[in-house]
Amino acid sequence: MRTRVYWSNGHPKHHTNEDDGQLGCLLNCMCNRDPMAHAHVNFTRSGLPIKEMKHIAKVTWGDESAVDQIGDYTPTNPYKMKHLQWVIARTELHNMLGLYSWMAPWEYCPDEKNQYVGDPNMEAKIFSAVTGVNKTGDDLDKDGIRAWLL
Repeated sequence: MRTRVYWSNGHPKHHTNEDDGQLGCLLNCMCNRDPMAHAHVNFTRSGLPIKEMKHIAKVTWGDESAVDQIGDYTPTNPYKMKHLQWVIARTELHNMLGLYSWMAPWEYCPDEKNQYVGDPNMEAKIFSAVTGVNKTGDDLDKDGIRAWLL
């Protein structure tokens, strides 16, 4: 039996194992179908070559093994789980701030001179603008969602 990789309206299936293997499966299990978490989908479907994606993964999640080419999945590892933790935290942050992250390129940008690595403080800037509480990207990663709400 062949797996269908497109939804009935023609766009690629996403949000679960079709894009990120184990990360997508775990995220989908936690959110009980269609988590609407685009933090990983935006990255996976960015159109960047896998070499560039692996570089961004190393900068963002500590190792290039945090991402795989679509359909070419390798066994899970701590970096993939760090990537998953990042996706869950970003999804909750975006929901809390009333952002819809469907197209936001948080961890990458189209600027080749920065090796396509995005502004690590972009979400913190939005968080600060919405809440009046100054945070950096490192603060958001370190503190966790519960700390943001306190």
